[in-house]
Amino acid sequence: MEKDDCELIEQAQHDQSQFGLIYLKYFKKLYTFIWYRVGKSASVAQDLAQETFLRAFKHLGRFQQRSVSYLAYLFKIARNLVISHYRKRTPLSLEEIPEPETISISIQEKLDAELALKDMETLNPLYREVLRMKYIDHLPIKTISAHFGKSENAVKLMLYRAKKAMRQKEKHRGGVSFV
Repeated sequence: MEKDDCELIEQAQHDQSQFGLIYLKYFKKLYTFIWYRVGKSASVAQDLAQETFLRAFKHLGRFQQRSVSYLAYLFKIARNLVISHYRKRTPLSLEEIPEPETISISIQEKLDAELALKDMETLNPLYREVLRMKYIDHLPIKTISAHFGKSENAVKLMLYRAKKAMRQKEKHRGGVSFV
């Protein structure tokens, strides 16, 4: 685990008001991780991110520092919450459907990105997840390997194969590649 994470956790275990520093450090990454997994719903991602930190805070006293980063620990909690969310999900009412977001990139870039994401959705779920974690969530290889319980070399190999599959899909449709 990163040295500064160890210090932050130790401080928070002795003074719970210090947990806010952990929250500030990881909220954006955790929110993004969840946001992509809940259909880009900002309100659901916000709720699940808050619940993740609430659960982490609740069990802060029992947390034992190991070789896994605290971020990987938070991702595990978030992943379980996302799974629970989909298990108990009910259909949305019209009032709950989010408004389209305004994106300040060119229309062509947006279309290329959408095509690349559609290509990504057709990949093996393991490849799709490792690509999301690396290129969308911007997580380091070490964190991804801890999440999957695999070696860093195994994760690099999965990334290589996933990128190769994406390039082949891009080549077949003659467009822009995500990776």
